[in-house]
Amino acid sequence: SSADHLSGRCLNFLMSSSFGGAGARDPEARLHMKYYPRTGNLAVRSELARGVGGFSQVAYGEDIGFSQRLLQSGARVMYVAGMRVLHNERRSLWQAFGDARGKGGARVRLARTQGMHELIHMAPAVLCLYLVIAALAVPLRPDLALPALAPGAAYCLILGILAIQGGASIGSLTAALCIPFYAVAMHLGYGLGYWTGWAAVVAQAICRRWAPRGRGRADRDPPAPAPAAPEDALSTGCAQYGAMPSPPCSVEQAETATGACQSEVAE
Repeated sequence: SSADHLSGRCLNFLMSSSFGGAGARDPEARLHMKYYPRTGNLAVRSELARGVGGFSQVAYGEDIGFSQRLLQSGARVMYVAGMRVLHNERRSLWQAFGDARGKGGARVRLARTQGMHELIHMAPAVLCLYLVIAALAVPLRPDLALPALAPGAAYCLILGILAIQGGASIGSLTAALCIPFYAVAMHLGYGLGYWTGWAAVVAQAICRRWAPRGRGRADRDPPAPAPAAPEDALSTGCAQYGAMPSPPCSVEQAETATGACQSEVAE
């Protein structure tokens, strides 16, 4: 897919590249996650879409969850590289960060509900964890600064490669300058969303485990009603059909009233 705005072209390049977005939009990338069509460039028969329930009512991840249900239904997915669709993304750095954070949280939900998780999805989360550890370790142990900063230097080298590739692919020096910043916003946003998503899962599990349960079953459940006598049961049956006579009906009256109501329902 392509876009008119420069930010959209930068984001599309990153989502299609191996080191930018793990080839999420391009299954022909050298290193890519399992390919799921996304709604930026997706065509599907209407009967198939309805058959799997359409899109779920969530803000992020609804498209790849939809694609997964299509695959599970037996549908075949084809990637047509020559098909061009205008997906006019226009995002500031902060908006790109927010979108990536939502997608990181959605990955946790998809992993739990549909088993859609690969090791490569943890890479941005590992980057976030590394930055926190390095920020804490270097001031405390200056002697470890060199080995601690080595992974950061490698990441900066990857950003430089992305800038060169993206600038050449888009044909813009401005794009080459913007791509590293968008890559950092995407990676940190996704990693933060991933960690907060799992933190929410753990917090919910703890709450369920340690929530007050009362002193006993009698405190939680109301007492079961005593078994009704035959006349009471028949009177209840009359009341349910709107045919409760006064005084309470006899066996013959209840059978007559119930039969009459059932006839009205059938009509």
